[in-house]
Amino acid sequence: MTERDSHNEDTSGNVLCVLGSGVVEGAWSPVIRAVASIGAFASVRNAEQANFAMARLVSQARWFCSSRLARTDDHWRSARDNCISVLKTVCSRISEELSEAERLGQLRTRPEFEGAIEDYAVRDCQRVGFATTNWDRTVEHALLAIRNDFDVAYLHGSIHTAPRLYLPAEVADEPYRTEEERTEFETANASFINAAGVCEKVVLYGLSLAPLDAELAWLFEAGTLGSPLKEVVIVDIAPGPVAERVAVLLGGESRPPVDIWCCSPSNRLAGAWKRYESNEREGMQSGTQSNR
Repeated sequence: MTERDSHNEDTSGNVLCVLGSGVVEGAWSPVIRAVASIGAFASVRNAEQANFAMARLVSQARWFCSSRLARTDDHWRSARDNCISVLKTVCSRISEELSEAERLGQLRTRPEFEGAIEDYAVRDCQRVGFATTNWDRTVEHALLAIRNDFDVAYLHGSIHTAPRLYLPAEVADEPYRTEEERTEFETANASFINAAGVCEKVVLYGLSLAPLDAELAWLFEAGTLGSPLKEVVIVDIAPGPVAERVAVLLGGESRPPVDIWCCSPSNRLAGAWKRYESNEREGMQSGTQSNR
């Protein structure tokens, strides 16, 4: 990622592109299999259920770690240890399933990926940095095929670091993490804040910024506070909900206005860009056509 080295450096033309699971075909199938392999989650059949199951497990682990019962009662202490063990098992199985899917060629970026990266992130920029919330290496391999000097930061860990993965709803400073794990994730978060702080444009491609990603959302908000940010480009087949979330993050009274663009990953003609507009911050209107 392009990081903030000095408050006085030239930031013109800097771009940060954050990539989510939406850019990879089949991204959720291995994760669903991994979660469903846990007895308590055997009924999981889709991404929504998998997300819910993992967030529930995270919440349970937090409760056990903060509960007085788990510190004083052998039964509850055993339940706490079992919960944390299950959480680590989920991470390990996700890594195994994703690694196998990569080996078998079951994961690939969507057909429009290369063109979208070129049109929305690379063209006319001075420097571009990439970050991903994905655990697999599909995005990294695809970017290196485009240009061999692209570097990708893994914000939520990778299959190389399991069981040190970010699950849905997790934050860096979880009570069940080791000090080494906390330091690793906090360092990654600080780098992301610095990277966002030197960019005039941020591209969010295949990333939902859903409530389960609340930590990532506020890291983005914090990084762009006082930054030279001029525009956020949301690339998604349904960019509206993401635009609404970004508008909340960047819409504070003390912040300068930032253009929010809703873009299609496949229809990349200049006239297809739509500017997100709000009706005096009361809701979303229809996007206005752009002439850019």
